[in-house]
Amino acid sequence: MLWLIYSILTALFFTLLHIAGKKFSKNCKAEYLALARTIMACVIVIPFIIVLWDKLIFNTRFFVILFIAGITGSTGFMFYMLGLKYGKLSRSVPLLNLSPIITVLIALMIVGEMPSWVGLIGILITIIGLYILNIEKVSKKNICHPFVSIFKNKGTRYMLTVTFIWGIGAAIDKSAVLASDVLTYILLAYFFNLFWMFWILLIKDRKDFLTNIKQVFKYNFWGATLIGIISLCVIYFQFNAIALTYAAYVITIKRTSVILSVIAGYLFFREKKHFATALVGAIIMVVGVVLLVV
Repeated sequence: MLWLIYSILTALFFTLLHIAGKKFSKNCKAEYLALARTIMACVIVIPFIIVLWDKLIFNTRFFVILFIAGITGSTGFMFYMLGLKYGKLSRSVPLLNLSPIITVLIALMIVGEMPSWVGLIGILITIIGLYILNIEKVSKKNICHPFVSIFKNKGTRYMLTVTFIWGIGAAIDKSAVLASDVLTYILLAYFFNLFWMFWILLIKDRKDFLTNIKQVFKYNFWGATLIGIISLCVIYFQFNAIALTYAAYVITIKRTSVILSVIAGYLFFREKKHFATALVGAIIMVVGVVLLVV
């Protein structure tokens, strides 16, 4: 049952990542906090790379795929931090449960892989859960408001973008692992994310780039370090769990972090309005994803 322990730890640390990201992005530029977190994660893994160097598996195909994966990894995490900063934890994080649907749609378009009837029911249930999650005021005139509200809020728009990026990135990450192994992927992925983040923000901000980096490390050094450690823990426990059982089981348990995040929003960030509907919607979304993934 070690896989179950690892899976539960994955869900718990993923929830902690949401909470820490929300807390520390409050008073700084979220995209630079994402960069600082990635820098700290790279610093943390360097000793492990040195010690485990002989066990790492390198090849050209792996590096090419990892270079491409760095695009989705870097942009996805920057949008993720922006989503946490500008959105409610209980409304933005559950949108991450849509990423399996994106992956299924991509598979359908590229290779014509049609989901099973159970999978289709899972997609429908997930969408129903999304609707309930965002219910505030519904009448005959604004029956579509729960869906429209997703696009009106900056935080949920950012997180919806993350859903699309991570939906694509999941397939690329899997290809990278298959081209090498889990250990090599975990230890090297953040360096490629850092490369892309560096250039994206440098091109975006130019003259303010160094100033923004100095500010985020001055005021959020420990926050960036903590987020970096938590991010590494999520990946470590997740991949160790997958090595012991079916990936679908691990991802299913990981999705429960959505429910925990809604509760965390209520407990730590005063997101008490419409808490009951948000919690019910999140639970229904998890059920839908379970049917889709398993």
